[in-house]
Amino acid sequence: MSGRGEESKSSQRKKDYYAKMFKLLDEYNKILIVMVDNVGSTHMQSIRKSIRGKGFLLLGKNTLMRKAMREYSYLFNSRLESLIPLVKGNIGLVFVRDDIQEVQSLLLNNRVYANAKIGSIAPSTVTIN
Repeated sequence: MSGRGEESKSSQRKKDYYAKMFKLLDEYNKILIVMVDNVGSTHMQSIRKSIRGKGFLLLGKNTLMRKAMREYSYLFNSRLESLIPLVKGNIGLVFVRDDIQEVQSLLLNNRVYANAKIGSIAPSTVTIN
């Protein structure tokens, strides 16, 4: 099996992701940045389902996100540049057309607190008595 075939699949996936990001930036006028640390696939699926029709959750490579956002901000909307430094860590972008408060409350209602696991870092301050 040649490495070139895999390389072209990878570059095609990147091009598709880039095009998808541009399409979302064109269609939606608001973006929420959400942390997705310790969120399982089943939970992620229920979150996507709850915001369906109101917003779109995009996960992916931060480098590709930043590159697409930088290009888009250069070409169309310079205000987007201020979000680029926030794209780091395990995050997702929620694209919203209409009421951002409604989508934010849907996301907060889907928040589930998990038990601590060995080696995990707590997202908030923990006090042990």
